[in-house]
Amino acid sequence: MAAIDALRPVALEDRHLDGAVALSTEAGWNQTAADWRTMIAAGRALGREDRGGRLIASALVLPFGAAFGFVSMVIVTPSWRRKGLATALLKECVGLLEDGGRAQMLDATPAGAEVYRPLGFRDHFPLRRWEGTAPGGGATDKAASRRLVAADLPGLAARDRAAAIIVRQSATVWFQPASADSAAAPSRWRSPSATGRSASIPAIAGLEPRRLG
Repeated sequence: MAAIDALRPVALEDRHLDGAVALSTEAGWNQTAADWRTMIAAGRALGREDRGGRLIASALVLPFGAAFGFVSMVIVTPSWRRKGLATALLKECVGLLEDGGRAQMLDATPAGAEVYRPLGFRDHFPLRRWEGTAPGGGATDKAASRRLVAADLPGLAARDRAAAIIVRQSATVWFQPASADSAAAPSRWRSPSATGRSASIPAIAGLEPRRLG
């Protein structure tokens, strides 16, 4: 515990982007600097630095309206794992959400269960990752596809709200290649009154959905 106490708690900012991307890349995740910047701006981002200023661990709290909060990006660099860092950061995130009166929600790989379950989280429903490809593997018809613009966001946010049954406080949309070897992750809730909901995926004209995991 003494080793952990020697680490410096930090609120993640733009200056931490390189270290944050290094953490997620090290974990085999696909977040970019732009993704991290969006999440840091949308919520509360916590971290731990060593004496040399290297980012050792991270965790994020993202508010989904007044009722829920999403715990995300709980990552610890390999050499510092199994020392209680992930649990400590997760407890901080839970405390922030409890102080705001929000139920706590997260998605997790099976490996994360040993950290989450002792704190009261339970399996709620599985999540899958999808991507859209044009029929035959070619490019989509340019007449049926175009770059998104700011005016599209209200409609996309409405679809998102209908599918997710929750309200995101900011509507930011970005696209990036997804990893075909990603595993399905169960969503875990820390709320005794949480009820199951089914989420739908809106179809995009000219694309064929394919499940990635």
